[in-house]
Amino acid sequence: MIELKNLTKIYKTDAETVNALNSIDLDISSGQFLSIMGQSGSGKTTLMNILGCLDNPSSGKYLINGLDVSSLSDDQRARLRGELFGFVFQSYNLIPRMSALEQVELPLMYQIENKDRKLKAAQALESVGLVDRMHFNPNQLSGGQQQRVAIARSLVVNPQVILADEPTGALDSNTGEEIMAIFRELVEIKGITVILVTHELHIAEFASRVITLKDGLIISDKKV
Repeated sequence: MIELKNLTKIYKTDAETVNALNSIDLDISSGQFLSIMGQSGSGKTTLMNILGCLDNPSSGKYLINGLDVSSLSDDQRARLRGELFGFVFQSYNLIPRMSALEQVELPLMYQIENKDRKLKAAQALESVGLVDRMHFNPNQLSGGQQQRVAIARSLVVNPQVILADEPTGALDSNTGEEIMAIFRELVEIKGITVILVTHELHIAEFASRVITLKDGLIISDKKV
């Protein structure tokens, strides 16, 4: 599904040139659960941004279902991002005065009618075990519940790929494991590809494959 071929990302300033990614080759199959590990400065955030069509590589190819993303315009890349990807972050990015249902409806606001929008949002919340909290605002929800809302919001657009950047970073260990179980279920039951960035090994090992980056290079690629 996803192929990276000799992918490089270079950042230049007046003072220095930084090779954030160095000739990365990586294949990710549809329905795979992949964790990306690495210390700060390893290149994992840069890789995630390129995978999510938020940034372009300096050289090399990025293919999704055979399409060369590297050759697309900014508008085309944005359209592809909206069609294929869901995003989950460490900060839940919820709007304080909106209910869980309203939060999950947001990505559909200009796509479908109100009745259908509410139904799809409710179904997404049900899939993460929050159907009984759909009318609660963020301040009425625990951290784990807020992250479930964020996951439901990413699911409501029926993405092929979910990109999760440190999704358990603000949670206690038990709640973090509950969130990871949801991601695993999305892979095993719905066939969604999940790509996760984390610095915690026990979280990374919920995935079926773990790669480790250092200085912009893949130094380890293991099946779990």
